[in-house]
Amino acid sequence: MPKLRTTLAICALLTLSTGTAFAQPPINGIWKTANGDFQEGRSATSWATQTGRLASGNVLNIDSYNGGTTPLGSQWSMSCMQMVSAVLIADLTSSGTGSKIYLITYVGGVFELDGAGPWGGGASLYSGLVDTYNETRTIQFVNGAITGANSNHSATGHLPGFSSECISLSLGNGVLIGDTDPNLVPVTDTNVKPTDYPDFLDSACSPVPVYGRWGNVTDITLTITGCLVPTRETTWGGVKKLYEE
Repeated sequence: MPKLRTTLAICALLTLSTGTAFAQPPINGIWKTANGDFQEGRSATSWATQTGRLASGNVLNIDSYNGGTTPLGSQWSMSCMQMVSAVLIADLTSSGTGSKIYLITYVGGVFELDGAGPWGGGASLYSGLVDTYNETRTIQFVNGAITGANSNHSATGHLPGFSSECISLSLGNGVLIGDTDPNLVPVTDTNVKPTDYPDFLDSACSPVPVYGRWGNVTDITLTITGCLVPTRETTWGGVKKLYEE
């Protein structure tokens, strides 16, 4: 499966509108990485500046990862989720040590599911749009310096031409591995993203190899319920409108 990019997703949606894609909807079910049903993931978030970890406009990119034997994103991927807000919901620090919890909201984004996955219902590839994406991030501090971060993510999405929001994703554990901030405490962080993590992307899903953070994403649950083929054909104009929303 090619690595997810906006142009590829739009091309796939155009194919859908002509009635040549998606021989069948994906299979309804609940799959968990903890059960070995599908692959865990790796993430990268691009920043506008070297220390802009919570800035509006940051872009999140997540790819499946199976240990390096196949390319990132070969089984599933999510890209182009753009951060619009980061709200502090709890400050548990004292004298600069402790943790802060943020609710981070993203808009936009596209996803791909390889048709060979356990959800496969007859199509070689399922390309869809992210409807909602939220992250609860807990950042740890020691004497005012960031020493680590953990996140829980939740998302919903749909496949144009199928019923709305029939796909949901829960990412139970996202762990910060490193970032470009020179003040990050872990001595193992070289402030340079390793090549076996996803690309940093801009809002158009184009690579921007400059600033950002990267991490591992585990304990993922994918739920597909009711992706039924509609009775009316999706037009290309309708597809573009869905993407703009």
